[in-house]
Amino acid sequence: MKPLANKEIDRPTEILMETFLEANQVFLRNEAGSIKHNVSERSFCAQMMRYLKYEIDKTNLR
Repeated sequence: MKPLANKEIDRPTEILMETFLEANQVFLRNEAGSIKHNVSERSFCAQMMRYLKYEIDKTNLR
């Protein structure tokens, strides 16, 4: 199997980062909601950040 070029590897990471930032903006716009709802969103946001870090670390190891 042919190794992926850097551009091919970077693009999925870039898409993941863009998606995270868009979702994070929605969370911030909805900040005025209930505390329980905000905690749930922040928890999900933290999970997304951990996944993003995992994917970036995995990509950098190749």
